[in-house]
Amino acid sequence: MRLPGLLMLIVALAGSLGATPSTPAELADALQTAILARDHTALHQLLFIEHMSSTDIEKTHTRLDALIDGKGQLSVIPDRLSERVSFMRINRGFRIEPNVTPTGIIRIAWQDGRASTVNTLPCGTVGDRCLLTGITRTDLGWKGPPDHQLGFSLEDKPAGVHLIVVKYNVSGVDVEERYSSKSAAFEGQHIDELTITGITENFHGKLVVRDQSEPIFESPVLSGQTAFTYRRPQP
Repeated sequence: MRLPGLLMLIVALAGSLGATPSTPAELADALQTAILARDHTALHQLLFIEHMSSTDIEKTHTRLDALIDGKGQLSVIPDRLSERVSFMRINRGFRIEPNVTPTGIIRIAWQDGRASTVNTLPCGTVGDRCLLTGITRTDLGWKGPPDHQLGFSLEDKPAGVHLIVVKYNVSGVDVEERYSSKSAAFEGQHIDELTITGITENFHGKLVVRDQSEPIFESPVLSGQTAFTYRRPQP
C-alpha cells in the first residue's frame, strides 16, 4: 500500500536524522530518504568527495540533484558489481577513475506507468562508511590530435554473439573493452583490433567498423564460423 504524500515526507525527514550508512543497503535507504524528502544537502553528503576538483564536485552534485526530479514510484536497490565492469576511462587526455574502489552499485529507478528512468551509481567503503564514489582526473600529457568518435555495429540479427572485445587507442593509451551489445560508439584515436566470439550457424550478418561515423571496414557475411577478428591495417 502506498503511503500518502505527506506521510512519506514525514518518514523521509525522520530518516534523514539517521547515522551515516555503513553498508550498501543502508546507503540505498539513505538515498531513498534524501530523494523523497527532496533534501539536496543530505543527498550531497552521501558522495565521497576526497581528491575531487571543485568543478567535478559541482557537476556530480547537479547529476544527483536530478534524481529528485523523477516521477512515479521510486525504488533504490543495492546490487553486486559485475566482474566485467570497469569504471576507469580515458577521455580527452585525462584518465578518469573512482576516488575510492567500488565495492557495489546502487540502482535508482523511477517508474511512471510504462516509462522508467534508471540510474546506476557505484559505491565504496571509506573507513566505516559506505558512500557513492566520486572521480579523480589525471592529466596524461597527451599532445597528439584530439580523440574522435569510433564505433562498430553488427548488421542483421546478431543471434548467438556472446562477446565482442575491442582494443583501441585513446589519447595515446591502449585500452581493451568488452561488449555484449551489437553496436557501440566511443572516443579514441583508432581501433586496433576487434574480435567477435560465439557466432552461431543461424547468424547471418556483417561487421562494420566506423571512424568518425564513416565505415572503414565491412566484413563478409559472418556465417559458418565461430569467431571473427578485425585488425587495423598497418601504415
